[in-house]
Amino acid sequence: MKTMYGGLFKGTDWRGVKEVFINEGSGWAEATKAVQKVAEMAKANGVEFVEGDVENLVLTLNGNYLGVLTKDGRTFRADKVILSTGAGTANLLADSAPQMHHILAGDRITAAAVVSGHVKLSQTEYERFKHIPVFDHAVGEVLGAVLPPTTDGILKFYVDVTFKNTRLHERSGYMISAPPNESDQAQHTVPKSLQEECYRVMKGILGKTAEEFKFDSFRMCWDGITPNQDFIISAHPRCQNLYIATGGSFHGWKFLPIIGEYVVKMLDSKLDADLVKRWAWDRDQKGSAQKKFIPKRELEDLT
Repeated sequence: MKTMYGGLFKGTDWRGVKEVFINEGSGWAEATKAVQKVAEMAKANGVEFVEGDVENLVLTLNGNYLGVLTKDGRTFRADKVILSTGAGTANLLADSAPQMHHILAGDRITAAAVVSGHVKLSQTEYERFKHIPVFDHAVGEVLGAVLPPTTDGILKFYVDVTFKNTRLHERSGYMISAPPNESDQAQHTVPKSLQEECYRVMKGILGKTAEEFKFDSFRMCWDGITPNQDFIISAHPRCQNLYIATGGSFHGWKFLPIIGEYVVKMLDSKLDADLVKRWAWDRDQKGSAQKKFIPKRELEDLT
């Protein structure tokens, strides 16, 4: 590995590393462009996108789901409503039905985040780095990864240690983790300690190669994580007309080309029985694919 990719990883912190796994068949895609393309295809097939910030869900007194109310006062109703609200799921349900505890998420999904740092490469630097792989360092204190640069020269590092933002939801009485209730979820207001973690990952992966690099920006990236990191693709068993499709758990992105098929099967009650059980709202939450992604620290403690 030290001699591959132009020797860029020669100075990597290899302490404690006993084995390196290289998957030459792996791939990587730019999220922004991929989602834009999906949106274009959806529009071409008759999907209508309506922009709006959701204030809360509209429910009847007995808990049946009718639609959503936006902050500008509009109400959207439908026979079947799907929540794909990620890190905001638990908080949205609590805001909408604070006293209907049988509807709330409980410990089924937690808002968690990782931090990423971005370096703007010069054209010369881009030519040097454009063929690097996704490099994930999971040993010692260097817990993070680097992605290949985007075509506009952004080299992205991220830290593989998650955190949460737990607060008392006063109306429900529940302790709930949710992204900061600020503009843009305060994604770019990154504590200094998290910035330093990004630098540690960058230097641990690239060594002296990164001595002159400085991050141009940082971002906190939120997702909804389930205890066993399986998705939730399910009808809500105690709220008629409400369906859940969320719980990406930091690995949902790669399913973008195919996940819609399973959501439609769930809506049509045609999902395979084993997947119905695996992705149910009420299920056995034991086990974890990647225990390191379960958040154990709080954002307020990271200064």
